[in-house]
Amino acid sequence: QEGYRLIDVNNDTTTEPYYSEWNRATYTINQLYERTKWVSRRATTESSCADTGSNFPLGNGTVVGQGQSFAMGSNSQYIVRAVFNLKKVGSPTGNVVAKLYAHTGTFGTSSTPTGAAVATSENVSLTTLTTSYQSVEFQFTTPLEAVAATNYVIAVEYGGGGVSDYIDVQGLATTG
Repeated sequence: QEGYRLIDVNNDTTTEPYYSEWNRATYTINQLYERTKWVSRRATTESSCADTGSNFPLGNGTVVGQGQSFAMGSNSQYIVRAVFNLKKVGSPTGNVVAKLYAHTGTFGTSSTPTGAAVATSENVSLTTLTTSYQSVEFQFTTPLEAVAATNYVIAVEYGGGGVSDYIDVQGLATTG
């Protein structure tokens, strides 16, 4: 069985989190090995905004978050990482983080995040950024099982900086 599972592997009445459970009576060791390779591969990414374009400022004293709405398909999936194209302007300091929110508004027209973040990534130090766009990966230490057929908003957030020391997020302007 696949998916995030809580299993008491050492019979101490405390469950530990695992991503799968295999019955050796059903599968051969070779099948387990091949499946392990497949499960641990780099996840297929679905880009909801592959277009590149305008610089969207972040942490410039006015804007603290830039985001993208997305719709889950017909299956629930765990969200374990997000990738944004970022670059620094000036010399911003501190950390940037990605957050996942519930969605409100009309999807694709007036999408906005609502409520508290339902998942937050690990911090990424701004010392890793350059003045050219680069893909920055944000890891969610506690994966969120995103519900099938549900809309969400993923945002990158940075509250520091100011008018001359901030981050630019790459993307194409849309209405929602």
